Amino acid sequence: MLLCKLKRMMDKLEYREVIEEMKRHRVDLNLIVDHNPSTFLSNLNTFIKVVNDAELLNQFVLSLNDEDTTVSRYSSSYKRPADYSACEYFLAANKVNTVCSRMRECLLALEECSLMVLYGVLLTAYLKSEPPGIAAALRDISSRAVKQEEHSKFERKWIEYVGMVMPRADLMRAALSLYDVPLALTAAQYSQQDPMEYLPALNQLQSYQPEAYQRYQIDMYLGQEEHSKFERKWIEYVGMVMPRADLMRAALSLYDVPLALTAAQYSQQDPMEYLPALNQLQSYQPEAYQRYQIDMYLGRYDKALENLVHMDDAIEEAITLINRYHLFAKAISLFRRTKHYSRICREFAVHLRRKRIYDEATLLFRKGGDNKMAMECAEAAFLWRQVVELARELKLSAEESALRLSTIARHFESTGNQAVVADIMLVLCSLNTRSYDSKVEQDCVRITQLYCLAGDWDRAVQCSNNQSEALHWIDELGEKRYRELSEQIRIWEKQINEHSQRLVVVRREKKAMILASTSREEEGDNAQSEVSSDTSSTASGYSRMSTASRREKRVERKKMTLTKGSQYEDAGLLNALKSIISAVDKQQDELKGLLRALVVVDRIDESHQLQSHFSALIAIIRQQIPNIWPRYIEAHTITGPIHEIYRDEDGVVRLPSEGANLMPKRIHISSEMIPPNLRTNIFWKMQMWDENHC
Repeated sequence: MLLCKLKRMMDKLEYREVIEEMKRHRVDLNLIVDHNPSTFLSNLNTFIKVVNDAELLNQFVLSLNDEDTTVSRYSSSYKRPADYSACEYFLAANKVNTVCSRMRECLLALEECSLMVLYGVLLTAYLKSEPPGIAAALRDISSRAVKQEEHSKFERKWIEYVGMVMPRADLMRAALSLYDVPLALTAAQYSQQDPMEYLPALNQLQSYQPEAYQRYQIDMYLGQEEHSKFERKWIEYVGMVMPRADLMRAALSLYDVPLALTAAQYSQQDPMEYLPALNQLQSYQPEAYQRYQIDMYLGRYDKALENLVHMDDAIEEAITLINRYHLFAKAISLFRRTKHYSRICREFAVHLRRKRIYDEATLLFRKGGDNKMAMECAEAAFLWRQVVELARELKLSAEESALRLSTIARHFESTGNQAVVADIMLVLCSLNTRSYDSKVEQDCVRITQLYCLAGDWDRAVQCSNNQSEALHWIDELGEKRYRELSEQIRIWEKQINEHSQRLVVVRREKKAMILASTSREEEGDNAQSEVSSDTSSTASGYSRMSTASRREKRVERKKMTLTKGSQYEDAGLLNALKSIISAVDKQQDELKGLLRALVVVDRIDESHQLQSHFSALIAIIRQQIPNIWPRYIEAHTITGPIHEIYRDEDGVVRLPSEGANLMPKRIHISSEMIPPNLRTNIFWKMQMWDENHC
């Protein structure tokens, strides 16, 4: 009944009675608009004049929202069609903004005396808009205050009213957006800010001249304030989420000192602690040097060095930083394309020389252009080839070069490296000096002898120059080496046969033991007990890790022995066979030159026999490898004790049951189970002794 009555009254435009009735019965005032939007907007001027009460009109404006009450709260009284929408009556489908805009137009069309009665409604219409027209409201207040006799009183009254309607609004910023500093000062008094915060800023803005520059400064202030407000808000949030985080250091890592200062305010530090440091960092110029100082403050020395690279005049600070924090590797990369690269190379070289890494120091001294220090390091590292090159670059005399090389040659002779001694002697011969050894003639005979002793038979033949005395050394030492190798080949062949035959027996016995263990339930427990007793016999005070490490070393030692009947005998046999085959493979390198050298000195039979014996040994090895290291692994070919073969990840030994698969769940591939490599790309044979090719 009430809604029917209200509808009739609204149709008759009896708006004063409608509002009073709605207030009395707490009916949503939006119904005044929603009942018939077209009629209401057309008669809005009538609505204002009929009501003519600032309080009632303010209540109406403040209650506005974009909801259509005729299809929501009061839909039963209106029964609108399902597709009904009042959006077509409102600008941008926004009821609140449309009504407020039209009300402002109607109010501004009133005479001044009538408007003053309803002035609060005008301001409310500004403030109710979305977004709130705070600046427009303040502009209207400011422009009308000039016309009033009590200018200040009028201004304060209505600014206070705006602050009451919009209690959380920043009135000072809204006033500044109008470039009106006095108005901003008045507005600020009704905000929650401390006068000590806004007075200095407003006084500073007021002092700027001319007007255009003042407006520029106001815009800059508003932009900075917005930025700072946003910054403070979210830094505070980060500090709340991460209360123990060092926000100041995190901000400094971005090279942003002002941000670090803001962040520091939300830390637990005393301002007297961080302010001096931040002020000092802020004072550094240029930017690269400031970043360097920030990185030093944060202890990020590698990044500090990155910033110093861009400053040519800071090389001394860079050198100090590099040496203090050992940033040599970083520095040589950073300074590679700068004019200080040579200096950095020398500093790095000095560091390496101090650590006795002479070969690398030699390289960097040469890169740094200090060949004298490079020569010193090359001599200390016995880098004879580098010494020869540096002597040439330093233009040393033949006698001085020979003296340096002679010292290096004596070192290699004492260590038994005859090949290097021979190489150095060749260089000494080219220098036409005999300063190396006055007791031994410096000629091709001595060099030939040294190459023979080093096993470099090809170079020995080359250096002999068919001299009888040199060939005599090749003949004597070659024949001696032939006898040694013949005996060694016989021993290798015997050992290969013995070890491979014994391995067959050991594996056969292990297979039988595995099969037997599957029928004995106690075997697993006994094996477990055996291992437990073995691994638990550790002295008190030692950790389990150190015990396991010692046990692994003990097992590795057992694998290198050939004790008959040992649990690791199969591993020992495999290791012995691998060692023999590796030695045979290595011997191919020397044999190529030795066979030819024997022919040169007419040791024809020896050369032929040596090739035949060695070829037979190679054939035996290739025949035995598939048997010793079968392509497919079976349980009995896995090395080590049976209980270790069947030990699971949890340490428990689980032997296979009778009739089950004998392979363990996991297999430890020890190094001895991997077959050695016998190279086939070494062409050591002489075709003249190979019947297949001749």
